[in-house]
Amino acid sequence: MKTWILVVVLLAVVMAAAAIVVYSGGIDRNVPPAPTPTPVATPMSTPTPVQTPTPAPTPFATPVATPTPAPTQSLASPTPSGAVLPEDITSLEVYTDGDSYHALDQMAIVVNITAARRLQGVNVSLVGITNSRGRNIMDTQMTLDLPQGESEQHFGFNVPSCTTCTGISYGLHNFTVTVSYNGAPLKSVVKTIEIRQA
Repeated sequence: MKTWILVVVLLAVVMAAAAIVVYSGGIDRNVPPAPTPTPVATPMSTPTPVQTPTPAPTPFATPVATPTPAPTQSLASPTPSGAVLPEDITSLEVYTDGDSYHALDQMAIVVNITAARRLQGVNVSLVGITNSRGRNIMDTQMTLDLPQGESEQHFGFNVPSCTTCTGISYGLHNFTVTVSYNGAPLKSVVKTIEIRQA
Protein backbone atom coordinates (compact mmCIF):
# COMPACT_ATOMS: atom_id res chain seq x y z
CA MET A 1 0.00 0.00 0.00
CA LYS A 2 2.84 2.39 0.83
CA THR A 3 4.55 1.54 -2.43
CA TRP A 4 1.69 2.71 -4.48
CA ILE A 5 1.52 5.89 -2.54
CA LEU A 6 5.25 6.58 -3.39
CA VAL A 7 4.66 5.88 -7.05
CA VAL A 8 1.77 8.27 -7.18
CA VAL A 9 3.76 10.98 -5.46
CA LEU A 10 6.65 10.59 -7.88
CA LEU A 11 4.34 10.79 -10.87
CA ALA A 12 2.77 13.92 -9.46
CA VAL A 13 6.20 15.52 -9.05
CA VAL A 14 7.19 14.64 -12.60
CA MET A 15 4.01 16.01 -14.07
CA ALA A 16 4.33 19.19 -12.07
CA ALA A 17 7.87 19.72 -13.37
CA ALA A 18 6.71 19.11 -16.94
CA ALA A 19 3.97 21.61 -16.54
CA ILE A 20 6.41 24.23 -15.33
CA VAL A 21 8.61 23.69 -18.40
CA VAL A 22 5.64 23.94 -20.79
CA TYR A 23 4.38 27.02 -18.99
CA SER A 24 7.71 28.78 -19.32
CA GLY A 25 7.60 28.31 -23.14
CA GLY A 26 10.08 25.55 -23.36
CA ILE A 27 13.75 25.78 -23.49
CA ASP A 28 15.13 29.30 -24.22
CA ARG A 29 17.06 28.86 -27.46
CA ASN A 30 18.64 32.31 -27.10
CA VAL A 31 20.73 31.06 -24.31
CA PRO A 32 24.19 30.85 -25.78
CA PRO A 33 25.73 27.52 -25.66
CA ALA A 34 28.48 26.95 -23.34
CA PRO A 35 31.69 28.20 -24.84
CA THR A 36 33.86 25.61 -26.42
CA PRO A 37 37.11 25.61 -24.59
CA THR A 38 39.84 27.08 -26.83
CA PRO A 39 42.75 24.77 -27.01
CA VAL A 40 45.71 26.32 -25.43
CA ALA A 41 48.53 26.63 -28.02
CA THR A 42 51.45 24.90 -26.75
CA PRO A 43 54.43 27.11 -27.52
CA MET A 44 56.79 25.33 -29.86
CA SER A 45 60.30 25.51 -28.84
CA THR A 46 62.44 27.28 -31.49
CA PRO A 47 65.36 25.08 -32.39
CA THR A 48 68.58 26.64 -31.31
CA PRO A 49 70.83 26.98 -34.39
CA VAL A 50 73.89 24.91 -34.11
CA GLN A 51 76.91 27.18 -34.33
CA THR A 52 79.45 25.94 -36.84
CA PRO A 53 82.86 26.46 -35.36
CA THR A 54 84.78 29.10 -37.30
CA PRO A 55 87.92 27.53 -38.74
CA ALA A 56 91.09 28.96 -37.43
CA PRO A 57 92.72 31.33 -39.93
CA THR A 58 95.34 29.66 -42.04
CA PRO A 59 98.65 31.36 -41.36
CA PHE A 60 100.24 32.89 -44.45
CA ALA A 61 103.44 31.26 -45.48
CA THR A 62 106.27 33.67 -44.95
CA PRO A 63 108.53 33.60 -48.02
CA VAL A 64 111.97 32.50 -47.13
CA ALA A 65 114.61 34.66 -48.75
CA THR A 66 116.99 32.59 -50.82
CA PRO A 67 120.50 33.78 -50.16
CA THR A 68 122.19 35.09 -53.28
CA PRO A 69 125.43 33.25 -53.85
CA ALA A 70 128.45 35.43 -53.71
CA PRO A 71 130.04 35.98 -57.09
CA THR A 72 132.88 33.62 -57.67
CA GLN A 73 136.05 35.30 -58.74
CA SER A 74 137.56 33.57 -61.70
CA LEU A 75 141.24 32.99 -61.50
CA ALA A 76 141.45 32.85 -65.26
CA SER A 77 142.01 35.85 -67.52
CA PRO A 78 138.86 37.98 -67.94
CA THR A 79 139.43 37.96 -71.70
CA PRO A 80 137.22 35.24 -73.30
CA SER A 81 139.03 32.42 -75.00
CA GLY A 82 139.95 33.38 -78.56
CA ALA A 83 139.27 37.11 -78.11
CA VAL A 84 142.13 39.50 -78.86
CA LEU A 85 142.36 43.03 -77.46
CA PRO A 86 144.54 45.97 -78.55
CA GLU A 87 146.47 45.58 -75.28
CA ASP A 88 147.64 42.19 -76.53
CA ILE A 89 149.88 43.94 -79.07
CA THR A 90 152.36 45.85 -76.93
CA SER A 91 154.65 47.01 -79.73
CA LEU A 92 154.60 47.38 -83.55
CA GLU A 93 157.57 48.63 -85.57
CA VAL A 94 158.34 48.72 -89.31
CA TYR A 95 161.78 48.78 -90.92
CA THR A 96 162.85 48.99 -94.55
CA ASP A 97 166.26 48.31 -96.04
CA GLY A 98 166.44 51.92 -97.23
CA ASP A 99 164.79 55.31 -97.07
CA SER A 100 164.71 56.10 -100.78
CA TYR A 101 164.25 53.88 -103.86
CA HIS A 102 164.33 54.14 -107.58
CA ALA A 103 161.68 52.81 -109.86
CA LEU A 104 161.64 48.99 -110.09
CA ASP A 105 163.86 48.57 -107.01
CA GLN A 106 163.18 45.71 -104.61
CA MET A 107 162.19 46.92 -101.14
CA ALA A 108 162.69 44.65 -98.10
CA ILE A 109 160.28 45.28 -95.23
CA VAL A 110 160.54 43.91 -91.71
CA VAL A 111 157.55 44.13 -89.35
CA ASN A 112 158.48 43.70 -85.70
CA ILE A 113 155.54 42.70 -83.45
CA THR A 114 155.57 42.18 -79.69
CA ALA A 115 152.59 40.28 -78.26
CA ALA A 116 151.62 40.04 -74.59
CA ARG A 117 150.52 36.42 -75.08
CA ARG A 118 150.24 33.82 -77.78
CA LEU A 119 147.73 34.93 -80.42
CA GLN A 120 146.18 32.85 -83.17
CA GLY A 121 144.66 34.04 -86.43
CA VAL A 122 146.11 37.57 -86.41
CA ASN A 123 146.12 39.52 -89.67
CA VAL A 124 149.03 41.76 -90.74
CA SER A 125 148.43 44.07 -93.71
CA LEU A 126 150.61 46.57 -95.64
CA VAL A 127 148.62 49.14 -97.63
CA GLY A 128 149.74 52.37 -99.28
CA ILE A 129 151.89 54.07 -101.95
CA THR A 130 148.77 55.48 -103.57
CA ASN A 131 148.82 56.60 -107.20
CA SER A 132 147.14 59.63 -108.72
CA ARG A 133 143.92 57.67 -109.31
CA GLY A 134 143.61 56.75 -105.61
CA ARG A 135 144.68 53.13 -106.06
CA ASN A 136 147.02 51.58 -103.51
CA ILE A 137 149.98 50.10 -105.36
CA MET A 138 151.08 48.34 -102.16
CA ASP A 139 148.29 46.09 -100.88
CA THR A 140 149.39 42.85 -99.26
CA GLN A 141 148.44 40.91 -96.13
CA MET A 142 148.93 37.63 -94.31
CA THR A 143 147.27 35.73 -91.44
CA LEU A 144 149.55 34.19 -88.87
CA ASP A 145 149.90 33.01 -85.26
CA LEU A 146 152.01 35.20 -83.01
CA PRO A 147 154.07 33.77 -80.17
CA GLN A 148 154.25 35.51 -76.84
CA GLY A 149 156.97 38.13 -76.97
CA GLU A 150 158.76 39.57 -80.00
CA SER A 151 158.54 38.21 -83.54
CA GLU A 152 159.56 39.41 -87.02
CA GLN A 153 157.57 39.16 -90.23
CA HIS A 154 159.31 39.75 -93.59
CA PHE A 155 157.73 41.23 -96.71
CA GLY A 156 159.05 42.29 -100.14
CA PHE A 157 157.79 45.00 -102.51
CA ASN A 158 158.75 46.01 -106.03
CA VAL A 159 158.85 49.78 -106.40
CA PRO A 160 156.74 50.72 -109.42
CA SER A 161 158.04 52.76 -112.32
CA CYS A 162 157.10 56.41 -112.31
CA THR A 163 155.15 56.64 -115.54
CA THR A 164 151.76 57.82 -116.65
CA CYS A 165 150.66 54.16 -116.73
CA THR A 166 151.12 53.53 -113.00
CA GLY A 167 150.23 57.08 -111.97
CA ILE A 168 153.07 57.13 -109.43
CA SER A 169 154.95 60.40 -109.11
CA TYR A 170 158.38 60.91 -107.71
CA GLY A 171 158.63 62.04 -104.13
CA LEU A 172 157.47 60.85 -100.73
CA HIS A 173 154.95 58.03 -100.32
CA ASN A 174 153.43 56.41 -97.27
CA PHE A 175 152.23 52.93 -96.47
CA THR A 176 150.50 51.68 -93.31
CA VAL A 177 151.13 48.45 -91.45
CA THR A 178 148.13 47.25 -89.43
CA VAL A 179 147.73 44.31 -87.06
CA SER A 180 144.08 43.27 -86.77
CA TYR A 181 141.89 40.42 -85.50
CA ASN A 182 138.56 39.46 -87.07
CA GLY A 183 138.60 42.74 -89.00
CA ALA A 184 139.12 44.88 -85.89
CA PRO A 185 142.41 46.85 -85.95
CA LEU A 186 144.62 46.36 -82.90
CA LYS A 187 147.62 48.53 -83.70
CA SER A 188 149.00 50.31 -86.76
CA VAL A 189 152.07 52.31 -87.80
CA VAL A 190 152.86 54.47 -90.87
CA LYS A 191 156.12 54.25 -92.79
CA THR A 192 157.32 56.89 -95.27
CA ILE A 193 159.68 56.23 -98.18
CA GLU A 194 160.92 58.27 -101.10
CA ILE A 195 160.83 57.31 -104.78
CA ARG A 196 163.56 59.11 -106.65
CA GLN A 197 164.23 59.61 -110.30
CA ALA A 198 167.15 57.58 -111.66
